[in-house]
Amino acid sequence: MLKVNNNLCFGCGLCIQVCPQGAVSLVRGKAKIDTKGCNSCHRCLEICPPGAIFEMIIVYPKELRVTVSSLRQRADDIIGRIDRLVTKA
Repeated sequence: MLKVNNNLCFGCGLCIQVCPQGAVSLVRGKAKIDTKGCNSCHRCLEICPPGAIFEMIIVYPKELRVTVSSLRQRADDIIGRIDRLVTKA
């Protein structure tokens, strides 16, 4: 689901111009995305100069724990490799 950070949006309207679904409009000078009309093509996200448009992804706690655990294992592996290289030098 694409969302707009109103603190970053300065209302340039580029997102409106590139949306093939017509799902973006300006409301009180800020971009607003109609989530029912949006097909998540990401064109607005890609063109937004200040990066005000972002994708909100729902992540469940169990999935997050698994992902964090996997990242920790990878980080530990990389740190171990670096340590071995440093001690060899």
